[in-house]
Amino acid sequence: MTPHLLKKWSWISVLVIIALIGATLLPDYAEVYAAEKARQEQLNQKREIVELRTENSKTYIKGDNTYMLEQYLEPIHFKEKGTWEEIDNGIATVSSTQALDSELSYQNKANRYRAGFAPHTGAKKLLRFQLGSASVDLGLVDGKKVKAEKKGNRIAYNHVYPDTHLVYYTDHNGVKEEWVLDRYHGQNKLTMTLDTQGVEAKKQKDGSIDFVDSKGKVAFSVPRPFMVDQNLRYSGDVQFQIRSKENKTYLDLELDEKWLQEKERAFPVTVDPSLVVQGSDKAQDTFVGEKQPTTNFGTVTYFTVGNNPDHGKSRALLKFDLQPLLSSATITSAKLSVYQTNTSTKAERENLHPITENWSETTATWNKQPAYRYLQSDSDRCRLVRF
Repeated sequence: MTPHLLKKWSWISVLVIIALIGATLLPDYAEVYAAEKARQEQLNQKREIVELRTENSKTYIKGDNTYMLEQYLEPIHFKEKGTWEEIDNGIATVSSTQALDSELSYQNKANRYRAGFAPHTGAKKLLRFQLGSASVDLGLVDGKKVKAEKKGNRIAYNHVYPDTHLVYYTDHNGVKEEWVLDRYHGQNKLTMTLDTQGVEAKKQKDGSIDFVDSKGKVAFSVPRPFMVDQNLRYSGDVQFQIRSKENKTYLDLELDEKWLQEKERAFPVTVDPSLVVQGSDKAQDTFVGEKQPTTNFGTVTYFTVGNNPDHGKSRALLKFDLQPLLSSATITSAKLSVYQTNTSTKAERENLHPITENWSETTATWNKQPAYRYLQSDSDRCRLVRF
């Protein structure tokens, strides 16, 4: 072998030796990355402490031994045999032995109340809402016989009247009913048969209906109804009337005909009455509107903020029932999540302010809204928005 070739091979040998030495001295970055990833996953793991459940909250312990409390404005658990169980709002087909009535083959899965639905509108009763020994049955009057269409927690009876649909949702607090009008055909009264057991239906001054037992306690209620069109224009001129005829009781839902006939009305229009279980009043929410300074919106199923064409300048009020765990704990971070019901391509910032006095969702109005602390700086504002 020539000296030139020997020199070349010697350089290759030196490079190989250096590479081998480097491999023994430098860390295995794949192993380091995997270890760090495993550590982060361990820190992010959380385990629910079932014993700390409440009607509206869950408490977790994380991998770094910190606690995380999730608090909701509506119930997420219901009590069964002394323990808090998960609410499951799905609607399922049940056997005749499980059904609330032979005509009601669909039923909500798990909640403090039971709701049974008929498979078609030809049944004498379309819905039974039951809480303990108290119940109310609702049936369709003079509607078209159609089959129920169910998915998740929704069951719909479409086209029961011309361009009119009856839809139910099983929710955490009760059953949400919606009459959906694709067009207005002059029918401004929607009628259901009403039959109660263990309670009596009583219309209230605010337009709602309470179902009251023999001891005078409200078991459940139907808040004052309202209408909303596709552009979220609002009408509160919707009335319940309870009447009797030939030994039958009827519940009439009278709609604002003038509002429905306005040229700017955008269909579909949704009419919203709901059966609501009376639960804890510790967590509350409502909104107040400048255009209706003496109106309380505590029973409305949404809240609005900013400038609204129907409510004017509006503010939402939220109250959470934070658990005793937080009273002696150091809070390291907090997050508030709300969901926008109408989409917009324009980015807008919503500011949060701490309320400084007590208030109630049943009495708050624009003229009687609680005091709040004004945010003095952008740093305070941003900090609170993350909360």
